[in-house]
Amino acid sequence: ERRGRGQRQLVVVFCNDLGSEAHVAEALKRQQFPCIALSSCREHEVADHYTVDDKWILVCSDKAFANIKLPRPVHVVYHVGFPSSLETYRERLQKVFKEKDNDPSESYTSTAFFVPTPANKELGAAFLGLLQRSHAHIDPTFVEAIRGKQIKVAEKRRAKRQERNVKRRLAKDADAKEATMAAKVPKEEENKAQGEGEGDKASSRKEDAPESKTTESTDGKAEGCQQ
Repeated sequence: ERRGRGQRQLVVVFCNDLGSEAHVAEALKRQQFPCIALSSCREHEVADHYTVDDKWILVCSDKAFANIKLPRPVHVVYHVGFPSSLETYRERLQKVFKEKDNDPSESYTSTAFFVPTPANKELGAAFLGLLQRSHAHIDPTFVEAIRGKQIKVAEKRRAKRQERNVKRRLAKDADAKEATMAAKVPKEEENKAQGEGEGDKASSRKEDAPESKTTESTDGKAEGCQQ
C-alpha cells in the first residue's frame, strides 16, 4: 500500500501472548504503521479509530480478541508465531472471516509466520495438510522445511560453525602461547649474557689488581734508590 501497489485494507495481527502483542505493536509503531494494541486500548478506540483511514492494523492476542466484535469487515490476517493448535488457527479465521460467504467476489488472505523446528515438526506437518486440503498457496521452502531437509541443513551448518569456532579458538591460544615463549627466550638469553659480562668484568678486575701493586712497589724502590 505504501508503494502504491495495492489498496489499503484492515488487518488483524494475531500473537500468542500479551508480551508478543506489545512487542509487535511497538515494532509497528517504530516503523510508522498506525496500529492498535487491543489489550492496552480503551473500549471505544477500536470502534472509533480502527478504519482504513486511521489505524488500520489491530494487534491482539487470542484472549483479548475473544471479547471483541469487529466493527468492520477484515480481509487480511497475520499470525506472528504459529498458534498452539490447528483448532486455535481455525477459530481465528472463522471469527475474522465470518462474513466471507456473503461476498464471494472479495478476496481474503491469512499469512502465518512459522519457523519449523524439531520441536514443532508434528504441528507443522498438520498445518501443511490443512493448507493442501484448502488448496491454499504454499511456499515451497516451507514444504521442504516440514519434510526435514532445511532442519537437517541448519543443524549441519550449526555444527560446522561450532567446529570452526573451536578451531579458531585453539589456533588463537596456540599463537598466544607461542608469542609468550618467543618473548621469554630472548629475555633469558639477555639475562644470561648480562651475567656472563659481569663475570668477565669481575675477572678482569682481579687480574689488574696485582699489577698495580707491583708497579707501586717497584716505583717505591726506585724512589728509595734515588734518595
